[in-house]
Amino acid sequence: MDKTAFFKLDGQTKSKWKCPTCFNVTNRRKGDILNTPVRKSVPFNNSIMSCDDSLSVENSETSVGSQPSTSMCPSLGQEVTLESIAKLLDMKLDAKLDEKFESLKKSFYINMKSLIKTEIVTAIGQVKIEFDETTDFLHRGQKELKSNIESAEIKVQALEKINADLTNKMIVLHRRLESMEKFSRSHIVEIQAVPEKRNENILTLVKNIYSTVKLPKTDAEISMCRRFAKLPTTSAQHPRNILLSLPSIRHRDNLLSAVKRYN
Repeated sequence: MDKTAFFKLDGQTKSKWKCPTCFNVTNRRKGDILNTPVRKSVPFNNSIMSCDDSLSVENSETSVGSQPSTSMCPSLGQEVTLESIAKLLDMKLDAKLDEKFESLKKSFYINMKSLIKTEIVTAIGQVKIEFDETTDFLHRGQKELKSNIESAEIKVQALEKINADLTNKMIVLHRRLESMEKFSRSHIVEIQAVPEKRNENILTLVKNIYSTVKLPKTDAEISMCRRFAKLPTTSAQHPRNILLSLPSIRHRDNLLSAVKRYN
């Protein structure tokens, strides 16, 4: 009888029910030899009685998810034979082997889990060490690069300052040069339409001009006199202009005034 069938019985039947195995052992101890393995068992109501091994085997087989058949256990109305005993022993051994297999399976699972966990932790530790080394190397490189950039920025700032100073000096020199050129040009007089002859003396021509406009002169008043270079577009018949450099603006103004009075 399985547990489900037993618990479905009413209270009176449960109170009268006795385990067949225990009942037979008790009768043999009291001297009842009618219910022995070599004789037929005392008939009982098979609808509510069965072998007790079914319950014990069921409990042992619960962990592996199988239940023995009640047909393997001899009922009270059957003979206890070697075949039935062998079947019961096979069931017991199967249950023990299943328990042992489950135990080995759990142990193997735990050992493999521990081994895999150890290997993973070791691999993670190795990767972490390599990652730390890589980050340290990158940090050092970044630090050196930052230092080089800062040094380059300092040099660039110094060069920019030098460039600015040189630019200011160039501007000052350019202004001075323009002023000097302007001042030097202010002393120069350009004389046009003076006939040009071969092997002429430009200084003599200038002195003649001074004499013509009745302006007193000295050789010290004439700093420089010459004709302009001939341009490719200038006609061969057109005389080149004479460039006369005087010592000061006053001398230039005196010459221009004398020419205007003469004209």
